[in-house]
Amino acid sequence: MPNDQRYRRFFCLPLLLVLLAVALTACPAPADQYILQAGETPVLLEDSAATDEGGAGAIVVPAEEVGLEDLGGDPATAEPAPAAGETPASPLALSGTLVRAVSLLDRTVQLPDGRPVGNVRDFVIDASTGQLLYGVLAYDELFGLGGTQVALPLATLGWNPELQLVLAIEEELLRAAPPVTDDWPAGFGDAWQVEQVDFWGQVGFQPQVGAEVAAVRIRPMIGLHAGGLGEDLGLLEDMLLDLSQERVLYLVIFMTTGLYDPDRMLLVPYSTTNLQVEALGDTPTQAIVLLAVDPEVLNAAPWLDRSLFLTIDFVEESFTEELNNYWQEQGHPATTAEQ
Repeated sequence: MPNDQRYRRFFCLPLLLVLLAVALTACPAPADQYILQAGETPVLLEDSAATDEGGAGAIVVPAEEVGLEDLGGDPATAEPAPAAGETPASPLALSGTLVRAVSLLDRTVQLPDGRPVGNVRDFVIDASTGQLLYGVLAYDELFGLGGTQVALPLATLGWNPELQLVLAIEEELLRAAPPVTDDWPAGFGDAWQVEQVDFWGQVGFQPQVGAEVAAVRIRPMIGLHAGGLGEDLGLLEDMLLDLSQERVLYLVIFMTTGLYDPDRMLLVPYSTTNLQVEALGDTPTQAIVLLAVDPEVLNAAPWLDRSLFLTIDFVEESFTEELNNYWQEQGHPATTAEQ
């Protein structure tokens, strides 16, 4: 072999090794390095674009950008994620934070050991007061169909530090709970919760539900007509829940006539409405949510940008305070002292 070919081969080999080393250092770290380990607190970034400049000071925070500090907690002192067999580190209540009801529907629920166990099928409320009575969880579904539904007291659910819903009970207790059907509770008369009160009371989760309630599910209510403002007509698009009070505080209305604005979602205190419960049977779209509030008062209320609202799960606390103060001044408080 000629000498110049041997020299070229010996010269190229070190060069190839150098190029290979540079390429390896430029490669991203393995994906598992970005997965939170047990006990770690997620670092969540704020996004200044979350401020809605057109919505009377409306500020909303996308769910993936909500940090513990936004919910009144301190990441430095936050509880670690629950280990296998432990209950959630924090209760379901996020004090001072309003949660979109629609964002909770179909949300995955985990067991204390982190395994998914089912999905939130619905919530049951007292239509006369807006009190949250039960969460309805479906497990053993196949592609969202079939499965078993059970009614859970809200105390059996919690958030982990990553804002994922976690059961505060073991799977065996969940599967032992009495099942409910799609027409529960509306189709069961005064005895609608006898089995639930008996079962959960025996295991320390006594439901705080009075006997005289107008129990309905939230899911069939979404899309109902909203009237009572003269010729104005709207649609009920969502509800805002205060889980710390276990109550629906606001109805989210999209006006289709009169006060119609394609960019605006109107927020009406639940206390100003009258839901026609008897119409929530076979023809839910014929039911009416009556709004007992002056159109001018509603038009001047703080509102949320519709396109942004549909992308978030939680409403920022400062906007919630502004909203509560406005309706308090108008004589329509979203909450009362006895609640």
